[in-house]
Formats: sequence, structure tokens, C-alpha cells
Amino acid sequence: MTDTIWTILIVLAVLALLVGVLLRPFQIVKSVAVKSVVGIALLFLFDYVGGLVSFSLPFNVVTVLTAGYLGVPGILFLSYLQYLAR
Repeated sequence: MTDTIWTILIVLAVLALLVGVLLRPFQIVKSVAVKSVVGIALLFLFDYVGGLVSFSLPFNVVTVLTAGYLGVPGILFLSYLQYLAR
């Protein structure tokens, strides 16, 4: 009887670990998606304000992910790079 209980507990523990390992990529994709949306919002806001002084940043994968991952410092970094490229 006790062997059966231990077997069930071990199987449940292994299943819990497998579920945790299998769900991890989905959490990463969700995190990247949320940060991308934040990056797009920041770029839109920056382009609106920058449009007043004729300064804008391009919308592409690199700028969106940089702005989303780094936030405002990322926007400042991208602005600096754009300024150097002029």
C-alpha cells in the first residue's frame, strides 16, 4: 500500500515538473508580446512628441523590442543613435 502511494507521489511530481517545463516557453512568448506592445506605445508617443520638432524613430522589430525591453532609456538610446546617424 505504501509503495503505491509513493509511486503516485513520484509520478505526480514528475508530471508537475514536466508541465512547468512545457509552459515556460509560453511565458517567454507572452512576456515578449507584452513588452512589444509597450514598445510600440512608447514609439508612438515619442513620434507624436518628436513630430513637433521634426524628429522621429523608425518602426521595425529592433526599435520596438529595444523600446519595449528597455523602456524610456531604450527610447533615449534609440534617439541618440538616430541623432548620430544624421
